[in-house]
Amino acid sequence: MKKLITRTAIVLALTGLSMHNSYGQTDVTADHLTNAGFDSGFHYKKGESGNVAQEIRDISGWTKDISVDYTITGIYQFGTAKTFNGASVPANGYDGTSEGGGLALSTGWGSTLKFNQDVTLSDGKYAIVTACYNGGTTSAGKNLAGWIPETGESSMSAQESFAVNKWETDTVFFYVFGEQKGKIQIGLESVSGSGSGSTAKIVVDFVKLLSYGVDKSELKATIAEAETLYGDGSGKDADKLKTAVDEGKSILDNDGATMKEVADAGSAIENAMLAYKLANSSTDSPYDFTYMIANPSFENNGRMDIVGHADPDKHQLQQKARDYLSGEMGEQRQSSGRRLCGTDHYRPA
Repeated sequence: MKKLITRTAIVLALTGLSMHNSYGQTDVTADHLTNAGFDSGFHYKKGESGNVAQEIRDISGWTKDISVDYTITGIYQFGTAKTFNGASVPANGYDGTSEGGGLALSTGWGSTLKFNQDVTLSDGKYAIVTACYNGGTTSAGKNLAGWIPETGESSMSAQESFAVNKWETDTVFFYVFGEQKGKIQIGLESVSGSGSGSTAKIVVDFVKLLSYGVDKSELKATIAEAETLYGDGSGKDADKLKTAVDEGKSILDNDGATMKEVADAGSAIENAMLAYKLANSSTDSPYDFTYMIANPSFENNGRMDIVGHADPDKHQLQQKARDYLSGEMGEQRQSSGRRLCGTDHYRPA
């Protein structure tokens, strides 16, 4: 799936850490977050037993954003026999060691348990990583990890289930243009209309904030895609596509380029590619735009609304398709017989 850069951030929620690129990453957790590993200040330790049925504990270093006064929050040391709302705590953390602990979360009836920390981030690409262990018996529940800027769109996890009795990682990628203040959030949203027994009971560990600097990997990939589309340059309006590609290459080669400049260049190439495809489509040689339709083969039965908001790429492309069909940019269609309909893989400020 391609990335969608918004005015202030980008989000792609992925399970695991397989989407790293050649630009590398730096772990900046210690520079911005306190008590990210929940390895001290245990509320319950090894050697303790019994069950905690209802208890909301404050978490050192984290600001609590919770409106309910029931169910569970607390730091449980790995290996403790103490259960939370009937759920077990793993013997080992995500890294396989028995040291440290995790943040236990359990709630129901659509309630949310959220904790956050204020941070100031500089220009570039980042990732928030969380590892969650589900000690309950059901998998449903929403991961509320993400980046919440003071202004602009938030970038949140899309994880909506947790494997039972297993550690899983979730990664939220986002971009920041210039220096920006915001919040790093973690948490759990329960299933609406049902008690805590219908929602996963998770232990959160391994919260990481990774920096990739001013990342150009998406621009590089977009340029390669555009060059393949350009081919031998014989297509209609190929010169316009080449201009966008050449301008993108100049940004790619500029070591001092900002994240916004990279996004602007990528947006221009994406727009030029779609315009080129439209210009070279005909009844005899149509271009397949099925990717603009959310769930076209009805294979997704998850929590997605009718216009596909579960997939931000498709949602933006659908809006562009609707704009095209409704003729909101009629002047361009009148002047050229076709209308430029840019994609929103990149949406620079």
